[in-house]
Amino acid sequence: MDLVLKNKISKSIHKNILNRFKGNNLANYAVIILSILVLLSGFATYVVLSNGVIAKSTGTVLVLLNIDIFLVLALGVLIARRIAQIRSDKI
Repeated sequence: MDLVLKNKISKSIHKNILNRFKGNNLANYAVIILSILVLLSGFATYVVLSNGVIAKSTGTVLVLLNIDIFLVLALGVLIARRIAQIRSDKI
């Protein structure tokens, strides 16, 4: 009896884990991760621009600014996609 109950609980847990990584939940995790990366990248760019010691060449600054632009655009695409999805669900 206990073995059957444990087996059902185990299957339920596996279904919950799989459902968390399907569909919109994955997009939500991507937005959270990109938001954190944008904050870290922005802070790194600020540190490099405020301390002239680390960035002895403009190449470092340009690479960081390009990473910032890419991350912000990717985050914008995910947010715009989510807004479009919400608006289409209301129609």
